[in-house]
Amino acid sequence: MVTKVSENANNFPQWKVEQGLLYQLIPSQSPLPSNSREWKVVVPKSQCVEVIRSNHDSPLSSHFVFGVPQFIIYDNGTHFAGKVFQSLAREHQVQKIWFNARYHPQCNSTERTNLTVGTVIRCYIKSHREWDRELAKIQQAINTARHEVTGFSPAFLNFARHVPVSDKYYGEISDT
Repeated sequence: MVTKVSENANNFPQWKVEQGLLYQLIPSQSPLPSNSREWKVVVPKSQCVEVIRSNHDSPLSSHFVFGVPQFIIYDNGTHFAGKVFQSLAREHQVQKIWFNARYHPQCNSTERTNLTVGTVIRCYIKSHREWDRELAKIQQAINTARHEVTGFSPAFLNFARHVPVSDKYYGEISDT
């Protein structure tokens, strides 16, 4: 495919080759404006396992920041149901993988979080063209906000302490 696209780029408008890598144009499905890359690198099936391992097994990958989960709840994405992901979960000894009902976002806590993030972006971001630059602040705000049901912030429930949101939390440092 790399050769075909390289030789006849006009015949393949959804494809491109850069530095020997094949890319496919995958338009964003998000209703929010985004400056995320829509060109996705195409990985040959023979290299899928290697690519997943190199991106997941590294201590820097941050997929298991809080350790390996006991169970994982996913939507019905084909990438989660695939053999490669299933073997990765077995290798890390994840006890159970649950898939939520199709077309039923109410049972997926991630969808609820996405709704909250979308609301925050719409309400508090002044320049919607650069909303992604503010995600760290949005994350901090959501993680330190008190939840009306539990009465605690997600940060407090994860770390068993209040996470400082400013230097005033600590008080003054003495010179002595």
